[in-house]
Amino acid sequence: MISTSHSSARELLGEGGRFVVAGAINTAATVALYQVLLYVTPPWLAYSAAWVTGIAIIWVLYPGYVFRSGSTTRARFAITAHYALAYFASVALLQVFIAIGLHSRLAVFAVVAVMTPINFFVARWIYAARPQRPVD
Repeated sequence: MISTSHSSARELLGEGGRFVVAGAINTAATVALYQVLLYVTPPWLAYSAAWVTGIAIIWVLYPGYVFRSGSTTRARFAITAHYALAYFASVALLQVFIAIGLHSRLAVFAVVAVMTPINFFVARWIYAARPQRPVD
C-alpha cells in the first residue's frame, strides 16, 4: 500500500510534469506570438496580446489535463484573476529586465523563469478544491 505522503508526492510530480508540458505548449505559442508582434507593436502590447492567448490555452489545458479536475465558473474566474495580477507583475518585470539591459526579445524568457513557479503553485491551489475526476 502506498502511503499518503508518497501518493501526495507522486500527485505533485504528476501535476508538475503535466504543468511543464502544458506550459511548454503555452509558452511556445505565446512567445512566438510575442516575437512576431514585436515587429509591429511595442513590447508591452505584444506581451498583452500573447497574455490573452495564454489565458485561452490555460482554460483548455489546466482543468482536465494538468490538474485532473473539473472546471467551474469559479475556478475560471479565480485562475483569470490570478493571471491578471500575474500579468501586471510580468509587465513590470519585463520593463525591469529591459531597463537593466536585457534585449526585449530575451526579456520575456526571464519573466517566464520568475513567474512559472509562482503560477504553478497558485493554479494548483485554485484547482485543488475541485472534485477529482478518475484518471482514465
